[in-house]
Amino acid sequence: MHHMYITSLLLSNFLSYVFNIAYFSLAVVRYPNISCELLTSDVTQITDALVGCGTLFSSLMNFLETDSPLNPLQASFYGKLVALLISRRGELV
Repeated sequence: MHHMYITSLLLSNFLSYVFNIAYFSLAVVRYPNISCELLTSDVTQITDALVGCGTLFSSLMNFLETDSPLNPLQASFYGKLVALLISRRGELV
């Protein structure tokens, strides 16, 4: 149980790096990029956790619910992540 909490916390942090505009500037694009690469790596446990954890999946889907225009780079990360989730776990997404 403790292991699942740590995994969920880490994945939540990765999602924050990718989709939180506060982390987004030219000086720190590295963190969102690395986080996106980790989240979209071919690791079944990560994919299962993103889809299986309601909080993580909700934060991923909430990215689209914004009044301001989407940042193109963040939108590309989002598209890459959602495409992976649909291809791997389409029945749940």
